[in-house]
Amino acid sequence: MKICIVGAGAIGGYLGAKLALAGEAVTLIARGFHLEAIQKKGLKLLMADGYSQIATPFLATSDIQEAGTQDVVILTVKAHSVPAIAPFLPALYNLHTMVVTAQNGVPWWYFRKHGGVAFNPISALTGATLEDICRYPLTRELARQMMTETQAIAENLGIKFGITLEQRINGAENVGSHKTSMLQDIEAGRATEIDAIVGAVAELGKLTQIPTPYIDAIYASVKLLEATKVRI
Repeated sequence: MKICIVGAGAIGGYLGAKLALAGEAVTLIARGFHLEAIQKKGLKLLMADGYSQIATPFLATSDIQEAGTQDVVILTVKAHSVPAIAPFLPALYNLHTMVVTAQNGVPWWYFRKHGGVAFNPISALTGATLEDICRYPLTRELARQMMTETQAIAENLGIKFGITLEQRINGAENVGSHKTSMLQDIEAGRATEIDAIVGAVAELGKLTQIPTPYIDAIYASVKLLEATKVRI
């Protein structure tokens, strides 16, 4: 099967490596030094137990048109990067191509067939890891309040949560000293996914008339941080 990963970063690279190792014809769309490293050495998949494998993609390129049509396209670029690449994506499609999105946040098409999530921004603002946020009482409570607001919106839209908020927080804590992607973006001077991850929830709060004071405050704070720290 011909599979193209558009945006072979952390998530895309992992998916691409696993699929290539499974014998699929994988094309990776990447750029810069990361692309050069893939072209020269392949993708090294390092597991938690220390076991590692090298995956060699069928093709690694920055040119979407070079890839040709695919059976499956997995879109793993960050949400705010989609508008820039969207005009080029049809070069990957035939009549039967499946497109799979693997992105953070609430996409614009989420409610297309619908009847009717807080660690990233806290981490970006504080520089703390998931473990730090969950173990410090004040930020743990802040995350809980943001999740409570989000759950109220979701339930108003008919969405049921399968686990409790405490289970979600404990799960994040168990990840350990992990820097969230939003913190990594801020540190690197890149634009963040704040609009898709937090802004979209705040907008849904307004549409459902559910107050989101914690979400609104964090959203405003990260937007200011982004405006002052991100290199345009």
